Amino acid sequence: MINRVKKIMDTLQKLIASWEDVNCILAGKALKEDILDPYFVITLDVYYKDTIPDSDKRNILFDYPGAFETSPKQDKDRFFIDELPVHIMYKKQNVVEEYLSNYKKLFQEGTTYSIFRIFNADIIYNRDSWIFDIQNKFSKLTEVFWGQLFKYNIYKIEHFLTDLGSAVLKQDDFFFLVSLSGFMTSCASALFARNHEWFPYYRKLNDYLCKLSIVPENFSRYWNDILDATKLTQEKRYQLAQLLAKEIILQPFVENDTTCTG
Repeated sequence: MINRVKKIMDTLQKLIASWEDVNCILAGKALKEDILDPYFVITLDVYYKDTIPDSDKRNILFDYPGAFETSPKQDKDRFFIDELPVHIMYKKQNVVEEYLSNYKKLFQEGTTYSIFRIFNADIIYNRDSWIFDIQNKFSKLTEVFWGQLFKYNIYKIEHFLTDLGSAVLKQDDFFFLVSLSGFMTSCASALFARNHEWFPYYRKLNDYLCKLSIVPENFSRYWNDILDATKLTQEKRYQLAQLLAKEIILQPFVENDTTCTG
């Protein structure tokens, strides 16, 4: 199974590295995962200087893989090779560099997941020292950055909490789910910022939350109960969301007791 995944990764790496402006390719930990796991996916992050082939050309270069699709901005491809899912994200180097001087641009991505990947993926192709320089610069961000990131997510928490309350009053199940998703993501983002940690994979978010050093005092109970749609009504879950938001916003945080469920 590992040889099957490695063959796909090696083929893609060789092809993408041949594109003139590609500087660096990072790969997720696919070789360490079970391909039978529903969450399994081969992920590649491609950093380039100026241009890469457009999506139509990429589809041809990838030899017309199964179910090929690209994002509206053409910065992410998804397809299947040998029945295994592949996700490739493309990012200009200068966009990443701008995050260091303009935090707002990074915040507007929604989470800091793209930076998490810079630190937690394997370098499978590297043309120069750029990726190491970027890692070094992001590792030296000060409390100013983390404080601004935390505050930015507090605003989002308050916004989604208002939407959540409106959904409960209107008994709008769809808007409740949308608002709850945004609320929980913003809460998690705030907690990672408070701990000076990058936002991780959604698929393993709970695992990373359980490992945070400090969290609100009642975080584990609130978090798990809000997620459990079978246990509580929407109104009760909204009330717990209010309490969780209050603890995150007002602090102080306490040492994590790791009682949350991963």
